[in-house]
Amino acid sequence: MKVARIPYTSLPGTTPLFADLLYNFERVAKFYPHQPSLDSVAAAVAGIAYPDERRSRVVAALREQNRSAGDATQENLNRLARPETVVVATGQQVGLFGGPIFSVFKALTAAKHAADLRQRGISAVAVFWLATEDHDLAEVDHAWLFDADGEPRLAEGKAQLAESAPVGAAKLPSGVTDALRKAVAGMPNGEAVLRNESEHYKEGRTLGQAFRGLLEDLLKPHGLIFLDPMDSALRPIAAELIRKLIDRGDQAVDLLTTRGKQLDDAGYHRQVAVGSGSSLLFRVSDGRRSVIRRSGDRYLTEDGAKSATELGAMIERDPEGFSPNALLRPVVQDYLLPTAVFVGGAAELAYLAQSAVLYDLLLGRMPVVMPRAGFTLLNGRAAKLMERYQLDVPGCFIPLNELQDHIARRATPAELQQRFDSEGAVIGAALDRINETLTSFDPTLGEAFQRSSSKINYQLAKIQTKAARESLLRNERSRGDANRLANLIYPQKTLQERLYCTLPFLAQYGDELLDRVYEAIDSGCLDHQVITI
Repeated sequence: MKVARIPYTSLPGTTPLFADLLYNFERVAKFYPHQPSLDSVAAAVAGIAYPDERRSRVVAALREQNRSAGDATQENLNRLARPETVVVATGQQVGLFGGPIFSVFKALTAAKHAADLRQRGISAVAVFWLATEDHDLAEVDHAWLFDADGEPRLAEGKAQLAESAPVGAAKLPSGVTDALRKAVAGMPNGEAVLRNESEHYKEGRTLGQAFRGLLEDLLKPHGLIFLDPMDSALRPIAAELIRKLIDRGDQAVDLLTTRGKQLDDAGYHRQVAVGSGSSLLFRVSDGRRSVIRRSGDRYLTEDGAKSATELGAMIERDPEGFSPNALLRPVVQDYLLPTAVFVGGAAELAYLAQSAVLYDLLLGRMPVVMPRAGFTLLNGRAAKLMERYQLDVPGCFIPLNELQDHIARRATPAELQQRFDSEGAVIGAALDRINETLTSFDPTLGEAFQRSSSKINYQLAKIQTKAARESLLRNERSRGDANRLANLIYPQKTLQERLYCTLPFLAQYGDELLDRVYEAIDSGCLDHQVITI
């Protein structure tokens, strides 16, 4: 296995906020209390005040949720019951077939960081938050696979869900693994993957159940503790924090408004626009979710306008009838858990730049935020193609037609390419000499000649590209190579880890792939990594 690093600044779509969090922390220190390093964890641990009574209730709920988990998870539950233990938390939406493979990367990152902290003398366990409360079914009810030829294939779950109900409750229909069966056919471990996933993705199971079963199966050796926030035993505990928010609603909105302006002024972006009427809460009734808004000192719910006292009483009576929005959700998570480290992707860490003010207001502490480990997985064939065409991974983050042009230029007969290079240099030098002499004679003629020179260079480049394209047409292998690299490294114009789910990789490389990924995770590495298998 070969591992190489790529700075996130070389990846498409990296935001200034994420780049500065990783590489220029002093620029974002006002938004995050700790540097993204395990060296910062001791300070975060010192700030955790987590009552024994809350720990006992949460651990009891998690024991019930994880009663069928393996020995490693049971050991970590016992560890979490001890007062000195802290949490490395992460989580993800409950997507079909596990969602994009970065979901597994997140889980492995959290497990590796928890293990590293234990080696440093800090008792830590990894907890995976199952985002079953989300309501965008279209976002999670599909998965991208690739087949034995490397061609992308879309699998659709077509899960059944009542309007506005949480996605975790969506019921799977029959035939949900049909697309998976077609994709992994002919792969070395395809039958084993299909057999395993057919156990999880059965008709009548929910997306939440299937997702959890898949991750528990894949990650069993690492002892992750899974947390479903819809658990009726946890909702009353979370409601304690929500009632605290209601008592400080005006202050929370003012702080978020100020934080949004600070982000804007610093040249960054805010994930959520917070208006004066925001409550940061949803009302959940009969499986449907509706926004709670504020008007003056009243809260506007589907049950009518309520005072803060009345709403607090409703929450106490019906804690399962309320849920937090995206900014409040991580604060609820870290109220439920003694979180010392949160592992997330770029967007999640951007949310926390806003949520930090809520942490200060409601918890008085905030965990160290760490980026999940990011990977691009290459096979030996792709590595050889990249060497042949003098490409690196960032060089493949371009539209397919541009990648085809690059490969076409490399596929042009060497003599022709050498002639273009040598004669082009001669022509360029001659034009420079003429321009120098002409400009000294008459600057206006020099300016006109520069424009003409640009046209000459443009025409030379144009004919060179045409020759390269003609070579590509004569060599279908080169076209296939370009498609193969694009489908593997930058499929659908996005990063591999953000599109393909884990299953085709396992079908191709076997379960030991996840062991290799785990080994490659390094808490000191804040770069994206390329693994050649």
